[in-house]
Order: sequence, then C-alpha cells, then structure tokens
Amino acid sequence: ELIYNGYVLLIVSIVSLSNNNMNQTELVELLKKHFGIEGLSSTIEGLNLNNSDVTLEDLLKALEKNEYLFKSVIRDDMDEVIEYSIGRRAKAEFPKESMVELVRFVYGL
Repeated sequence: ELIYNGYVLLIVSIVSLSNNNMNQTELVELLKKHFGIEGLSSTIEGLNLNNSDVTLEDLLKALEKNEYLFKSVIRDDMDEVIEYSIGRRAKAEFPKESMVELVRFVYGL
C-alpha cells in the first residue's frame, strides 16, 4: 500500500509539474531515466496489486480508474497520442499547497 501511494504521488507530481498535461511517451521516458522503470510493459519492483506483479501500464490504468489521472487519446490519420492530466481524486487528495510543499522539500527550498 505504501509503495502504491508513493507511485501515485510520484506520477501525479510529475504530471502536475508539467502544467497538468503530459503525453505518455514523455512520462515513460522520464520514469525510465530517473526511476529505472524500463517501459510500459516492465514490472515495477516491489509493487503488487491483488497479489500480482504490476507493470507501468497496469499502474497507469489503475490511476486512471481511481481518478488520479485523466487520460485523453488524440488520434489523427497516422498516429495516436495518449496524454494525461490530473484527475478529480488527485485534485482532492493533493491540493496545490501540498504540491508546492513537495517541490520545496525535494529541491531544498
């Protein structure tokens, strides 16, 4: 539960600090570069939901289902772009003041 909550806070913070709009490719690349999560299909070490290993894709689906993230799909003739923004539940559980406090803590401000 604590590990799940940590990932919720991490991903909500990343999206929030990206002006509340981040495409899936950028999010995955950032998580790979800074947190060692190799891609959508890679298992997140130490994270289990319903006694099963969880991939990044599973986690993002759970965050969307639990309204921490809002997912929008933008399609054109050639591509499909998935974008995330902060969901209703994240706005309620992580008010702006707490996000500012998190940034201050992380950056030592």
